[in-house]
Amino acid sequence: MAKKTLLAAFDFDHTIIDDNSDLIAQVELARTIEAIPEVTGMSFLLQRLYDLNWEIIIISDSNSYFIKRWLESRGLAGIVAKVYTNPGEFTEDGRLKIRKYHVQNWCKLSTRNLCKGHVLETHLATARKAGSALRRVAYVGDGRNDLCPALKLTRDDFVLPRVGYPLNQLLEDHQRRPRATIVPWTSPEQILRVLEGISQT
Repeated sequence: MAKKTLLAAFDFDHTIIDDNSDLIAQVELARTIEAIPEVTGMSFLLQRLYDLNWEIIIISDSNSYFIKRWLESRGLAGIVAKVYTNPGEFTEDGRLKIRKYHVQNWCKLSTRNLCKGHVLETHLATARKAGSALRRVAYVGDGRNDLCPALKLTRDDFVLPRVGYPLNQLLEDHQRRPRATIVPWTSPEQILRVLEGISQT
């Protein structure tokens, strides 16, 4: 297979799934995680991007146990190249313990435990150092903590904020407009049309 030249980075809560795993993960029940609905059409979108040779990553303030379990339940774990999130594991007494991804003090747009912009930049730098051919990025998100990575994108990139969620309004109001092309979305079909177009350029 040819080297991947396109990167699709996704948030998880309210972007891939239609809920907030920060709340639900505390229930510690696999069936609860597996029952959370996707944003309708998101599984098809991810599979289609994989078939088009996009590299797919997730950058989320959720936790690794939740995301891994949910992706496995949908048969999607094998198409996501990397998940950047807070590590989650069960203790001996059966409790889910979640640790911070990192502790940062350099980004006022992000939470202390996860600067998504830093994660995205590090991923790209590491990939390129290893000989990756990645040349364009599409970032798909919804929340306040997705603003930092959106502002890190270049003129060749795309940021896709979900309509009706904070990121879309923040991109309109922020004093520093992103260099990337902004394409708001309400359904994965809209995302797919944009990213299929990028694949052909």
